[in-house]
Amino acid sequence: MELLREYDSDSDSGEANIQELENVYRSVYLITYSQADKAVLPSWKDFALRVVKSFSSGKAKVVQWCCSEQEHRNKGNITMHLVVKRKQNQNDGSSPR
Repeated sequence: MELLREYDSDSDSGEANIQELENVYRSVYLITYSQADKAVLPSWKDFALRVVKSFSSGKAKVVQWCCSEQEHRNKGNITMHLVVKRKQNQNDGSSPR
């Protein structure tokens, strides 16, 4: 219970809020797109928005994301990295991955 209170410092520490926190999964995903095709996804923002949209199509909600683009000069290609944090209600019948 203490861990849950520390994790969500914006909420009251009442019993109802603790129960609500216990019913929420938080999952973080790291997605790497190696040798990115700039003709398909011209920028890191295009990549991020497409992936975030795909995560948002279900019952889970994306609460944060961060994306970067890395150029490999010796190989002549680009890699994009995206971290997505999502929240999912445990009572919706689905489980975390």
